[in-house]
Amino acid sequence: MARPLFAAALLISLSVGCDKPEPRPTGRSIPTKEFTVESGDLKFVFRYPAEWELVPEAPKNATLGSALVPADKELGTRIEFLLLDGADAKQAIADLPLIPNSATTVNKSLVEVGGHQFHRTEWYGDIPGTPIYRQYACLDGAVGNRFVSLRCYTTAAEGKGSEASMRFETWRKIFTAVLDSAVIEPKSQSVAAY
Repeated sequence: MARPLFAAALLISLSVGCDKPEPRPTGRSIPTKEFTVESGDLKFVFRYPAEWELVPEAPKNATLGSALVPADKELGTRIEFLLLDGADAKQAIADLPLIPNSATTVNKSLVEVGGHQFHRTEWYGDIPGTPIYRQYACLDGAVGNRFVSLRCYTTAAEGKGSEASMRFETWRKIFTAVLDSAVIEPKSQSVAAY
């Protein structure tokens, strides 16, 4: 069920500046855009490849969310940002780190983002209850009573996990750069150049 957006508390804005190059999987530099979400007194920022496109659907059950896909709309490859509040946030925070029991964990560590503790994870496996296989690189955590997640992933049909894994490796440097660029700060501050 979709949640109402509270205009006074939540705002999405995308900058059009393409001033900071990030590495392509091939090693070349590419321009990036800045994705900014403001919620209450906080600002959440990350950089993504400028040629990636914002798609209209948001992650399910998000209070606020957005998804990005490569310019060629490569099926099953996405970057997603989501913010949850209320009971959904409380449950997601209680379940951290968000790795299915059936998944294979590649990395699970705690990192600091803007003074908040986040789980930096990488995992792969079948998604329980679906015929889908995914490989994820995620940054998930709590900011007060809000749950924030930045997810980069590739998807394939169940039983074709090697396809998702090969695409994930192609995008690994980009996904790493996206997660490394995440910043959380008070709205009154400006985001420093990366």
